Order: sequence, then C-alpha cells, then structure tokens
Amino acid sequence: MKVEEYKELNKGALVATFNVVVPEWGMTIRNCTLFEKGSQSWIGYPSRPYDDPETGKKKYFNYIQFEETVKARFESAIKEEIKKFRGDPQPEPQTFDSEEMPF
Repeated sequence: MKVEEYKELNKGALVATFNVVVPEWGMTIRNCTLFEKGSQSWIGYPSRPYDDPETGKKKYFNYIQFEETVKARFESAIKEEIKKFRGDPQPEPQTFDSEEMPF
C-alpha cells in the first residue's frame, strides 16, 4: 500500500487530502482525507453529502465501508505511509504472505 498525491491543507481539523493505492489489488481510492483534532486522527473516505430528513443536518454517505477490525488495520497502514510526507521517522518495511491483506 502507498499514499500518493498527498496535499497538506490545514483547514481546521482537515489536515490533508491524498489517494491510497493498493497495487496488490489493482485498486486506487481517490480523494481520501486526514483529519486531526487534539490527540485524535482519522481518515475520511470518498463520500457524498446529504441532508438528514430527521435532523435537517448535513451528513455524509461513505462509498467505502469496512468491518471495524479491517478498518483499524487499513487506517493504521495509511497513517504509517502518511508519516513519510510529514517527516516522521520511517517504520520498518512490511512484508506479507500472499494470503494476507496488504496492510
């Protein structure tokens, strides 16, 4: 897995936008976002806004959905890749068996 087209924005909690490429799967997820607030950080995936008819507030429908354990591993791998763009120390390279998910 790798992060490409990383762009720092620093608009409030929105820190950056980027694409995630998983070459093993032939997949690219475009327009991902990195958010940080306090000591928390999270990844936003491509989504579309909609107005919640019950509350009248804007919400977002995510086009990508993960099981929680897979999501945690995927986001952890993305955050490690993002460290390369932010000048953080580099982790040891990861290797995977062909049966394992590449993150």
